[in-house]
Amino acid sequence: MKECAAMHRLRTFLSLAAITLVLAACGGTSAPAPVSGPAAGTGTPEWQQVVAAAKREGKLAMSGPPTDEIHEALTKGFEKRYPEIKVDYVSEPGSAVAPKVLPQRQAGQYLLDLVVNGTTTQLTLMGANALDPIPPLLVGPESQNRAKWRGGDFEFSDNPGKYNFVFGGVVKTPLATNPAQLPPGTIKTYNDLLDPKWKDKIAMYDPRGAGASLATVTFMYTTPGLGKDYVTRLFGQNIKLSRDDRQVLDWVVRGDSPIAVAPSEKFAAEFQEKGIKLNIMGAEDIKEGSYLTAGVASFGVLNRAPHPNATKVYIDWLLSQEAQLAFAKAAGYASMRTDVPTDFLPAYLVPKPNVQYQENHKQPFVELKDEIIEYLKTVIK
Repeated sequence: MKECAAMHRLRTFLSLAAITLVLAACGGTSAPAPVSGPAAGTGTPEWQQVVAAAKREGKLAMSGPPTDEIHEALTKGFEKRYPEIKVDYVSEPGSAVAPKVLPQRQAGQYLLDLVVNGTTTQLTLMGANALDPIPPLLVGPESQNRAKWRGGDFEFSDNPGKYNFVFGGVVKTPLATNPAQLPPGTIKTYNDLLDPKWKDKIAMYDPRGAGASLATVTFMYTTPGLGKDYVTRLFGQNIKLSRDDRQVLDWVVRGDSPIAVAPSEKFAAEFQEKGIKLNIMGAEDIKEGSYLTAGVASFGVLNRAPHPNATKVYIDWLLSQEAQLAFAKAAGYASMRTDVPTDFLPAYLVPKPNVQYQENHKQPFVELKDEIIEYLKTVIK
């Protein structure tokens, strides 16, 4: 059966040790290059040659998330450090990338160098043989700082561990509740949501499409003590669905549906800043915990890229503390680089040291997406 095979692949994945990448040796005795300032572009003679070639190319073509803040974070700092290299940034949601890029490539048009977006986007491109392996491109000074990253190494979402680099993410908020109807501590486990008194009282963004709600259902579907039967019973509670994240939280604060599953952290923060009372539950507040999601904080490199040297230089800049901090603030994520501050984020979003989270953005979980959507169509009435 398709479901059994997928679950077998998932269990196999969870039982494997993480793939260890070959560490690049740092030559000489000089200190690592600063993350900003006049020394930018220094390093080995080979690296200086890459930078010089990138400047001759004069351009990087990339696709990235369609928000002004992220657009600026992914372009302004780079162009300031390397004013000779212009960034041609295409703003688009991840779902729009493959349907546009793959037909272009079939027509012999290789227009993009790099894509920053969600891991589903990158894995789709990988499946179409459109991506180059990233490790051979990690040749700059920042690429030698692997020890500064979570777990002491770089992270990839794909099974081979070389096509989709993950550089940030957050711990997903499990629930938001109306504190007037549910004092903190009322819900201690996802199983509490099955209490008959919460029937017709739970809201959620529709999980039958890509997004945080589908990822949360994936977490439930694959977590011991929950699973497929739990998902069936949960949607038997007549969950109120919307295609508007703000509306879901409106229902919560009005008390129409005082519990939201997988609420939008962005809108929850906006509500709280306005003084609207809303209880946000973190992973520590619920027995089953939560999962780590990369959101749009991952990148892939297109093969036959038109600006290969500029791509190497851009990747090295993106891995710097400077760029990681700019992106983290713009996106509301925690960087996987451990020396990047997180004090601007709510504590419940930041991955805790030595805590094991389901890494929901990785390939085995992403590959369950279609199976879970089809199953949801049978249990959501």
